[in-house]
Amino acid sequence: MEKMDNGKAETLKWTGRDTRWGFTLFGTAVGAGILYLPFTVMVGGIWPLIFMTLLIYPMTYLSHRALCRVVLAADRPDGDITEAVEDHFGKGAGFIITLVYFLVIYSICLVYSIGITNEFNSLFSNLLHIPNVPRWLLSLVLIVAMTAVVLFGANIMTRISSILVFPLIGLLFILSLMGIPYWKIGLFQAGPSFGDFITAVLVGIPVLVFAMSYTPVISTFAVVYKKQIPNQAQLDRKTSQVIKVNSLMLFVFVMFFVFSVSLALSPERLQEALSRNVSAVTIIAELQGFTFIPLIAIYIAIAAIVTSFFGHLSGSREGLNGMIIKWLRRNDKDRQVNVKAIDRGTIVFHVVTMWIAAVFNITIVNMISAFTAPFIAIILYLMPVYAIHRVPKLAAYRTLINGFVFLMGIVTLVGYIVATFF
Repeated sequence: MEKMDNGKAETLKWTGRDTRWGFTLFGTAVGAGILYLPFTVMVGGIWPLIFMTLLIYPMTYLSHRALCRVVLAADRPDGDITEAVEDHFGKGAGFIITLVYFLVIYSICLVYSIGITNEFNSLFSNLLHIPNVPRWLLSLVLIVAMTAVVLFGANIMTRISSILVFPLIGLLFILSLMGIPYWKIGLFQAGPSFGDFITAVLVGIPVLVFAMSYTPVISTFAVVYKKQIPNQAQLDRKTSQVIKVNSLMLFVFVMFFVFSVSLALSPERLQEALSRNVSAVTIIAELQGFTFIPLIAIYIAIAAIVTSFFGHLSGSREGLNGMIIKWLRRNDKDRQVNVKAIDRGTIVFHVVTMWIAAVFNITIVNMISAFTAPFIAIILYLMPVYAIHRVPKLAAYRTLINGFVFLMGIVTLVGYIVATFF
């Protein structure tokens, strides 16, 4: 018993590897959209936001833990999410899930390739006052550089993510503190009607789910830890620990930022910000009048896009590789395929298509990402719970808490429908 206890304590000991992965998971979730998040979730007032805040931490932690457990239960020791869903649901359903997984993440990669080009253009012209680099060249250099980081492997990717995310967290915290002198406590006295409250929650929860999702990198995270921790029980404890810490870190820093900006604005200012389609940093700059705010804004935007890009490219690459391999093995599961050649082709496909999207500054990809957003709820909330209650290897995780995760997945889907069509 003492040996088991010591083994458990040793497994749960926090290491530098865990810190780097925590920052990588955090960076994947925090995209540049966080700068617009306060306006989106505050439309219904402070009380719906408080209610959503009570829900979002357990939603984020439990859903990502469930998805990680699905990946860890793959038959092969190095099996990723594409192999796990085929093991659990069969070839046909596994291919469909992998296809949806790929499309959701790939569309966001396109958005980020455009976003990072636009941010650097803004940096050069508005802050550094230097001539713009030709868009075709700038976008190519940026996309190749970010892709190269992913290709160097998980260790390099997590280290660079840590370097970028640590200041990002600090700046978000500083901006949150800067909003405190402008908090309007009177907002707590205004309560919406029951109907408006429910509508605000339904519309706000999908936005928070999307903002707090680090789904694309969970599979890579699970595979890396699975290779390093052979004991299944210890592996589950360690991955759950890292996911819990990251979900808590996301909850504290993101929701503090959301609350601070939301409380600093009057309802009229909120509506003005929405109509102008400006970021929270722009509004804070107008409140404070500090000249260094634009520099903070550009760093937050670039760091958020780059770190989120790493996680999304890892997931998109994994999804496309999985689909191609499944297609080649559709009639013979044991057929030998050249995985390295497939992966090289996948990388070339991503770089070329992201470059085209960035060069032409295509706007339709934003519509695509909005359209595929509901599938995040399916992959992150509904599919893992269904797998846990279907797959014998996951039987140990069949608890009542899964009902909460599944219910929140349904609520998220309903919220997307309400926000889109009503």
